[in-house]
Amino acid sequence: MDTRKTHASHSINRAEFLGRSAAFLTAASLAQHCRSSYTTARQPGFAGNDPLENARSAGFGDRPILMALNAGITAPNPHNTQAWKFRVLSPGAALLFVDETRILPVTDPTTRQIHIGQGCLLALVEIAASRLGYRARIDLFPGGTYRPERDLGRRPVARITLNPDSTVSPDPLFGSISRRHTVRASYSGPLIMASEFLQLQRLIRPEISRLDAIRTPDEISRHISLHMAGFEREVLTRRTAEESRIWFRIGTQEIFTRRDGISLRDNGVQGFERWMLESFFLSKEPEAFHDRENTLRFLKRYRADLETARGILHFVTPGNQPADWVRCGKDYARFQLAATQLGLVSRPMSQLLQEYEEMRDLAQDFESLTGVSAPAKVQMVALLGRGEVEHYSPRRSLETMLE
Repeated sequence: MDTRKTHASHSINRAEFLGRSAAFLTAASLAQHCRSSYTTARQPGFAGNDPLENARSAGFGDRPILMALNAGITAPNPHNTQAWKFRVLSPGAALLFVDETRILPVTDPTTRQIHIGQGCLLALVEIAASRLGYRARIDLFPGGTYRPERDLGRRPVARITLNPDSTVSPDPLFGSISRRHTVRASYSGPLIMASEFLQLQRLIRPEISRLDAIRTPDEISRHISLHMAGFEREVLTRRTAEESRIWFRIGTQEIFTRRDGISLRDNGVQGFERWMLESFFLSKEPEAFHDRENTLRFLKRYRADLETARGILHFVTPGNQPADWVRCGKDYARFQLAATQLGLVSRPMSQLLQEYEEMRDLAQDFESLTGVSAPAKVQMVALLGRGEVEHYSPRRSLETMLE
C-alpha cells in the first residue's frame, strides 16, 4: 500500500564523512540514539502498543466507540498518511470519512488505496469491539451513492454502530493487533508452505477477496522481477517519487513528533546504519532527495530484500468499485493479523496496481502474468516470509482525527 523511498541525499567519501562525524561518533551518542529509537511506542498514550489500555489511559473507557476506534487507527494504511476522520454520534456510534487532506493524488489518483486503508481500519474496529463485548455493525456508504471524485471527505465511507451482545466471542485475531507491523527488510527461512496458506485462509475468513497464493521459486522470481520494475518506475519518475519525499520523515524527533508518514525505520534500517544516514546523509531538500546515483544505490538494496520473499498472496475482487476497495481492505487487515499469529511477516507491493499513466504498461504486463483483468482486480499484493525486524509505525492521537 505504501511506497517507502529512502536513500542518501548526496555523496561524500569515507574520509570526508569521518571528518565531519568524528565529534558525534561516540558510544554515548549512539547509545542515546538507539534508546530513543526503540522505546517509542506506536501510539502516544501511556500504555504503549496496547490500543485498548491506551484508550483507557486517555479517558475513553466510558465510550466504547472511542475505545474501538483507537484500536482501528493502528491499521495498515498507504504511506501511513492515516487518512481517517470521525464524527462521533454517541458513545457507541460514529461516522468514518476519508480525510481528504491526507490522500495521495499522484500515485493513487482514484483513491483506491486510500479506501483500502478505510477498510483496514474497519476490520480492526470490528475485532476490538468483540473484545469489549460489542458486535459492530458496519454500514458502508450510508449517505447513498458514493463517488470519490465528488464525495471524498464530505460523505461518510461507513457508519459504525456498536451493540452490546453477551453472546459475542472475542475475535481470535485480537491478540495480534498490538503486535502487527509491516516488515520491509530481508526475509529468511523456508518457503511458505501450502498448509500455512490454508491456515491464513481459515483465520482471515475473507469477506470478498479471492486469495491466490504464489508459492514456487520460479513463480515467485517472475513476480518479484515485475514488481521491482514497477517500484523502479515509481522511484525514478520525479512526480511520483516527490509524493514519497513529501511524506518522508527523518530522525526520531520528526518521526515521533509528526507521527505519520514513512521513514528509514519502515525499511528495516536499524542501529548504526540508520543513525549514520539520518545524521549525515538524508535530506528533505528536493534535489538531494532525488539524487540519481544514490537512488540507484537504494534500488539495488531494495531488490536484494525483495528477492528474499518466501511467498506471495494476491487479493482479488470480482469488481473494482469503492465498496470492493473497502471490503478488500478488511480482508487485508485480517491477513496481517493472521500472519502475525502464525509467526510470519509481510509487506505490500502496490506499485503495479496503481492507476497513473506512467505505470500503465507495467500494469498491463501484471494483468497478463496473473490472468486477472477487468472487471476483476488484484487489489493487494503481499510478500510473505519470516523475519525479526520490529518497528511499529507511529500513529497520531485519536483526538486529532475527530471532527
